[in-house]
Amino acid sequence: MDARTFYAELKALERVERGNPGSHQSTECENCSSCMFCHQCRDCHACNYCEGCIRCTRLTHAHQCEDCHQSSQLIECIRCYDSKYLVKCTDCDHCTYCFGCIGLTRKEFYILNRPYERKAYFATVKALKAALGLAP
Repeated sequence: MDARTFYAELKALERVERGNPGSHQSTECENCSSCMFCHQCRDCHACNYCEGCIRCTRLTHAHQCEDCHQSSQLIECIRCYDSKYLVKCTDCDHCTYCFGCIGLTRKEFYILNRPYERKAYFATVKALKAALGLAP
């Protein structure tokens, strides 16, 4: 095999590997598999309705997340697992309704790693989202 043949075959393999096998109605995604209705994601698997996510699996309704797994309704989170309704969180596990938290496990209604009453949490998050320019 000469160099030209090698590079031609390598390029053909890269096209196959960098596709989006099993994905449905996902746009501008790269190397994702079994994803549906995603946009501009990369290296994700089995995600739905995600946008701008990287190396995530089994997410739904997530935006700009990295290395998150088995979660829903995440915004700009990193390495979060089995969580819901997190915004700007990192390394949170089994958490619900947290904003700007790092390293929490099994917590809910926390902002910057401090607990809030449910009603106060939603009022504070609404104001924070407006101040940070995040969608309501």
